[in-house]
Amino acid sequence: MFTVLFVCASYLITGQFIVNAFDMVMLLFIIDFVSLALSTDNVSWSKKPETWNTKPLIKRGFLLGILLIIEAMLWLFAVKDYFKLTDINQLQSFGFAVLFFASVFNLIIIRTDGHFYKQTIGGILLWVLIADILLVVMLLSMGLIGFTSLPIIITISTLFYFAFCSFIINDWIKVKV
Repeated sequence: MFTVLFVCASYLITGQFIVNAFDMVMLLFIIDFVSLALSTDNVSWSKKPETWNTKPLIKRGFLLGILLIIEAMLWLFAVKDYFKLTDINQLQSFGFAVLFFASVFNLIIIRTDGHFYKQTIGGILLWVLIADILLVVMLLSMGLIGFTSLPIIITISTLFYFAFCSFIINDWIKVKV
């Protein structure tokens, strides 16, 4: 849902598709490694069967989705204005960076009901997250495999922006709701 809304909203605002089909395929491919490693995570489990109350989960998911869209659109405006990013190929690489970092950091905070830092991330999941982040930073900074290179400051700023938004803002709101 986040991806679809971001792509549509950014098109309405910029008049250009800032994410192309190749970006989407690469995003799904790279995120799949994290999704597979998620099965090895160390989250706590219940000793008795859970009775699912989906209303709070839906409310929390909807709220986090809205937050992600707002954060992504604010970052799009900030980068376009501050870094004067106007080249469509660089905008597409930037769009990929937004979708990747927002998704990866959001995954870390939604894996538990409480604050993300109160439960240790499984070793395999942690290494896959680090490897994926380093791979994406390299792909975007060097312009490898179908990406147009972004200035490293934009890539690193995007990484830290979404880390801050997810770990500080979204995690706090997730726990409070």
